[in-house]
Amino acid sequence: MTGTIGSTATVGFSVSAASFSAIALRATGANGREYRLVSTDDTNGLGGSQLIVYNQTNNAVVNRCDYSYNFVPGGDNNRSLGTLQARWSVVYAGAGTINTSDAREKTPIRPLTSLEKAAGLALGRELGGFHFLSSTSMDTSIEHIGMTVQRAIEILEAHDLIASNYAFVVHESWPATPEVTWQTDPEYDLEGNLIRPPQTIVIEPAKPAGDRYGFRMDQLLAFVMRAICEQVDLFLSANGGAESAG
Repeated sequence: MTGTIGSTATVGFSVSAASFSAIALRATGANGREYRLVSTDDTNGLGGSQLIVYNQTNNAVVNRCDYSYNFVPGGDNNRSLGTLQARWSVVYAGAGTINTSDAREKTPIRPLTSLEKAAGLALGRELGGFHFLSSTSMDTSIEHIGMTVQRAIEILEAHDLIASNYAFVVHESWPATPEVTWQTDPEYDLEGNLIRPPQTIVIEPAKPAGDRYGFRMDQLLAFVMRAICEQVDLFLSANGGAESAG
């Protein structure tokens, strides 16, 4: 069976285009996805053998595994990896994550106010140990160090600060979603006898509405660290220290 990418073919083999071959699995629904195994010499800009998830509705690449075996989003800074209701349990990596920080993409850095620095000290004093109440991926007896977002919000508000103005405070909610199922077709033998009745397969279970709090921990700790630096500067200044930022 053959067809071209973008046609109505359900499966296409050896798509007829110069230096281009692919296997395409295409959903027939209006909001479906198209999965492509692509081989190309990069003359069309796709850059070698790839696995591509393609949105049929707006003709956009959603995600792809590129020719260097990197799993990348279809565009720059427009996809998340997991959500607050669908979290990865653990991320193992040889190095830490890199958050881009380019002066050309930011406003000038402003000093923290006295209220912010006071709140930062108070937040630092809240850090302590805790256990998770339940966990499907971790031992609940393990000690963790940190604090809760709800307590951080209380501290910020006690210092006349609006918690939602700070990126280190994260709160998201989601609506209830129904169960998603797939109905298989019945199977018959060569004599027409039913050998497997239709089956209902649960693709995604129903989820109740909910919400969850989270931290951008690097920004929270930077907020606390700046407040601590202020106290160090005051101490050095009061004791004749040579290094005082004021």
